[in-house]
Amino acid sequence: MTSKKAIIYLKNAEALENAATAAIVPTEVVLDIGCGIRPMTRFEPKVHLCLEPFDAYAKILQRRFAKAPGVVLLKAGALEGLSLLPDRSVDSIFLLDVIEHMPKDHGLTVLAHCERIARVQIVVATPLGFMPQVHEVGELDGWGVSYNKLQDHLSGWEPSDFGEGWQFYVCRTYHTNDAKGQRLEKPFGSFYAIRNIPPQVRQMPVKPVLIGATIPPALVNGNVREDILALFEGSDQSQIRVLSPYDAQPYSPYFNIPDLLAFSTRRLDGEYIHVQFPAGWTELAAAPPRPDELRPEFTRFLDPLVEMCRLNRPHPVVLCDFGAAELLLAYYLALCAGTRTIFLAGPGFPLDEIPPVFRELPHVRLNLQDGVEEVRAAIFAESLGPPPLRADDHPLRRGLRRIVRRLRTVG
Repeated sequence: MTSKKAIIYLKNAEALENAATAAIVPTEVVLDIGCGIRPMTRFEPKVHLCLEPFDAYAKILQRRFAKAPGVVLLKAGALEGLSLLPDRSVDSIFLLDVIEHMPKDHGLTVLAHCERIARVQIVVATPLGFMPQVHEVGELDGWGVSYNKLQDHLSGWEPSDFGEGWQFYVCRTYHTNDAKGQRLEKPFGSFYAIRNIPPQVRQMPVKPVLIGATIPPALVNGNVREDILALFEGSDQSQIRVLSPYDAQPYSPYFNIPDLLAFSTRRLDGEYIHVQFPAGWTELAAAPPRPDELRPEFTRFLDPLVEMCRLNRPHPVVLCDFGAAELLLAYYLALCAGTRTIFLAGPGFPLDEIPPVFRELPHVRLNLQDGVEEVRAAIFAESLGPPPLRADDHPLRRGLRRIVRRLRTVG
């Protein structure tokens, strides 16, 4: 049975919709089950999978979203479509005024699949209890499209049908008209059931930027660096950014992949950014110039990476190997974005001393030979968060410096 503490009662339909909107989490990949011609529009996801079995509705959706590349129409029933999806394969699942059109046992099976598939949230909207709705042969549906027996109500639902782990938002006077537009003698209730999926892995207190040419899935002597993978195993890796001259992006050209299995499986789950160092970059390492003295091509290369680090703090930079180009990149990120640099030594990647240019900048040296747990704890420590902005790092000062550089270039 559902705890009463999980139920919030709202006085009218508008209040219910506002409460549901506040509780719904915008995500990137959405599965919209039985959406008819009215798909979920609370937010615009990057990928919107519309699962709709009725041919007339599917054709309308196809026309409406013809120029929306993120909308994918799947012409199938709920169980048919859900059975094709692996565990934790979409962010959110919506069943908006759908589950009451299924027999009760069918609907419970659908909900079980949803809990298996969703990574973030499940949102169900349905009448409160059984609300009669029958369409006779030849009678148009509520949208005026065509006769559709699938629009009949076959079950009624209460919060108690959902069990533990759900939050409910209930309005007892939501529906004042039936599907045919006729006034009801007595208003009928409706509710939202929302299930937030607990994280499957621990959250990281930092958003590390990893820099190195040897970060998995890159091969080192024919193997990936298992110590790097072990460092973040069991953690939510979605906030990791990998900056590497090795192109490990998912759409990397096939000729760049010497071991397809390792490339596909022995990798981190964060964002890979292919870093192409500009010509002459490594020559700066001997005596790095001040940021405002860099040549325009170097500034253009650095600007988006610096901005990325500024936007998502805390952003420790973890140097996984120590090539001249990678060291220089970490140096300018520390100088321009205020990041802390973690020098990550390990088997085959020794570090005898910290390069002199880093000695006045926030940094720490760690060694994987001391143990993965100890290194992980040091990286995740909140004390490694970035320091406050320096006075000369104020956004206005940065803008003025950029203008000066461009004027020098024009001159």
